[in-house]
Amino acid sequence: MAKEVYKSLDELGISWSDIDKAISLSENWLLNSGIQNMHNRPKLYGSFNSWYDKDLKIYPYIYSEVTGYGVTLFLYLNNLSKDDKCLTSAVAAANWLLKYAFEESSNTMKFRFYYHIDDFSPRHAYTFDTGIIINGFINLYKETKDELLLNKSVNMATWVTDVMQRKDGEFLSFYDIDDNIRLLSPDRWSKRPGAYHAKMCFCLLRLYDILREEKYLKAAKQICNWALNQQLEDGRFLSISEENITNAHPHCYGIEGILYAGIYLNEEEYIKNAIKGIVWLLDKQLPNGGVPSEFIGDSPVLKERCDALAQMIRLSLIILDMKKLSEKYIPSIAKMIKRLLEFQCQESDPSAKGGFYYIIDSNRNKVNHINSWATMFALQALCMLKQMTNKKEKFDINYFV
Repeated sequence: MAKEVYKSLDELGISWSDIDKAISLSENWLLNSGIQNMHNRPKLYGSFNSWYDKDLKIYPYIYSEVTGYGVTLFLYLNNLSKDDKCLTSAVAAANWLLKYAFEESSNTMKFRFYYHIDDFSPRHAYTFDTGIIINGFINLYKETKDELLLNKSVNMATWVTDVMQRKDGEFLSFYDIDDNIRLLSPDRWSKRPGAYHAKMCFCLLRLYDILREEKYLKAAKQICNWALNQQLEDGRFLSISEENITNAHPHCYGIEGILYAGIYLNEEEYIKNAIKGIVWLLDKQLPNGGVPSEFIGDSPVLKERCDALAQMIRLSLIILDMKKLSEKYIPSIAKMIKRLLEFQCQESDPSAKGGFYYIIDSNRNKVNHINSWATMFALQALCMLKQMTNKKEKFDINYFV
């Protein structure tokens, strides 16, 4: 089925050489631009910066969540190419998290390191970020058999299930490490409970698969069931319910977790509802091939985010490969991929070239922000297209970033 996507891309004027060039540029940016600290002092070595600000020519802060994504992404790339540089970068990212971000007293991960104060601030830990990091550690444990990675994963997962998950399955979002209190803030979707926490299923079910401890299976099912109770009849998840707002980025996070759980558990109800969420957003596709980043009610905000677009491409490719998406959406996937390529920075600045812009605003202007996680998501989307077109290669969803 992915071959049909490529045929549609060809009709849009996109060739395999265009895809290969975009892959090469983005991989080079992640490995060599400085977005990952590989040439700095030991306190920073291996960590990932959040983004590159083209106007100020700075990296605002180091991001633990993205460093966790980096572990999984570079292992995924290493599996494709057996490039030692990718494995080295994955190991360096994990080592930085273990040595500098991990808080031993609470088994948590501090979330942002700011250069101007040379420290983490505020000293908060996020449930979602921790899940991403655990999954990275498990993927690296599978590669290296380093028991420290598994032990720390278990410690963090205990914090996740015993401290941050409520009895109904809902997760609280973040935690003050020094005051030992769970926190809740309504001002941003990432600071409140939401269906996006279903992506915790990746780490919970991976631990269950290794250790066969029922608490991980129970926690995964509980968050899936809780999330599905939040899903509206049309398939969307609200990010801020009292304002009837859906943000496409966390909407996709929720789908990713529910789809993963459905595949792992062979739970058709989960898969069906994940597909419903994917199709809802596919049906909102913009004429230029992109997807709106936000909806107020059913009305789109005409701003596009690269991360959400790359998430939608990957999700669509997975269910297309499963033969659970109507073929009528094949041209839609091709148009999304064409639009994704338009987010890539082609300028000569080596700190920016090959990375992906974060936002195209409602005036069609690219915000001068070359984003680390959006580039990771985009690179994987393009690699997945190639994998799924080659029937000899199968995408391993455990490496979904």
